[in-house]
Formats: sequence, structure tokens, C-alpha cells
Amino acid sequence: MARRVLERAIEINLISSNSFPIVLLRQPQKSDYFPISEIRSLEERLETDFMMWLKDAQPAPGSRLSEAALARRFGVSNTAIREFLIGLSRVGFIRKEPQRSWILEGFTEQYALELHEVRRMFECRAIRAIFDIPEDEPFWGKLLRLRQEHIQLRSEIDTRFTEFSELDTRFHRTLNAAAGNRFMDGFQDSISVIFHFHYRWSKKNQVGRNGFAVQEHLEIIDAILRQDQGAATAALERHLETAHQTFIASLQRD
Repeated sequence: MARRVLERAIEINLISSNSFPIVLLRQPQKSDYFPISEIRSLEERLETDFMMWLKDAQPAPGSRLSEAALARRFGVSNTAIREFLIGLSRVGFIRKEPQRSWILEGFTEQYALELHEVRRMFECRAIRAIFDIPEDEPFWGKLLRLRQEHIQLRSEIDTRFTEFSELDTRFHRTLNAAAGNRFMDGFQDSISVIFHFHYRWSKKNQVGRNGFAVQEHLEIIDAILRQDQGAATAALERHLETAHQTFIASLQRD
């Protein structure tokens, strides 16, 4: 990957091919960046491809999914698809069956309620843990960088609203990591897949929804930075309730 980055930088005259140490010939521009499709990890690509397939195929709840068939469809190994499905099974999205097959459970309002309750429990626990983190820990630098990224995205939300899902995942993962609980990390990964690639989720007013969520994130971050635990917890609960209501609305429309 490093070699490909250097080759690309030489191709676009960002650096010289015969200078050492490397000297930057000009400032990078947005047009210089690799396309998102080229830099996604295998896991990210699989998440997107799987959920887009569900959106297009719309298999009914109770449908049987084959590991081998899914691996062929998405061009990955059986091991990769199995690990991905195991992650989704932790939050009840699918159920394991004998002979390497899986059952798609589907979504109900009861499922959404249970998911919301567990998510709220985990993330409110993480918020409390944040206020015990020493001032010299890397967490605070990460949080400041996240704040700046949110401000930048908010200012360009009309054209960059599709980038919110990746920022949202990193935001919630950063909060949950403060609790130091490996099970919470795995849970967050599965939640991100469901909330951002849910094949039934309407695209109506996506710009407005994502812009509102960015603002809610900033309210949480600012409360944490000013060491106001009560305000941070209240802001988080408002944000989770917004996400929950949006999820419920999408199910009711169906």
C-alpha cells in the first residue's frame, strides 16, 4: 500500500521520483486523493456490498443465507463472510443454522427497541468513563480532531452528507473505547452496519438528518471538553433517541 501511495504521488507530481529525503513539490488538492472505493478495507467493502445486496434483493425475513453463495457473490473468502455474519448475529440481525447457513431475522419495532436499550446502556456507561481519563491521554487529542472534522463537515453538509456514516462510526467508537470493554467495541461495529446500511432506511431528507446528527455530536463533544458530565449524558441520550425514532419511522413506513 505504501508503494502504491508513493507511485501515485509521483504520477501527479506531488513528489519527485529522484529526491531523498522526499520533498513535497506542491500542496495536495482534493482531486489528488484516491477514490473511496480504492481505500476501503475488506470489512468496509463487505459491509457496504452486503447491505446494498439486501436493499436490491429484499429477501424476506426467514430467508436462508449460504456462506458459500455469499462468499462467491462478494468475491471474498468463506472465512471473511463467516466472521462478518457472526458480527451481525451478535445483535440479532441474523441467526446461525447448521451446515454453514444463516437465517435472516428481519427488523421489527420490538427489535429496534431492544437495540436502542442496549446501545443506550453501553454508551452512557462509556460517557461516565470518559471523565476519569487523565488529561495527558491520547483520547483528548482524538476528540479535538473529531470536533474539527464535525465542524468542517457541517459547513459542507450539502455536498458531503454521504460522509457522515464514516464519521459517525468513528465518533461512537471513540466514545465506547473509553470504557475499555472489548464487547462494546464489537457491538459498535455491528450497530454501525445496521444504522448506516439498513436496506429499508429511506433516503428522504438525508442531508437534513445527517446535518442534525452532526450538530448533536458537537453538543456531546463540547459538553465533554468543558467537563460537564450531566450535559454530556443528556446530549448523548437526546442523540440516541433521535436515531431510535428515525429507525422506528423507517420501519413504520415499510
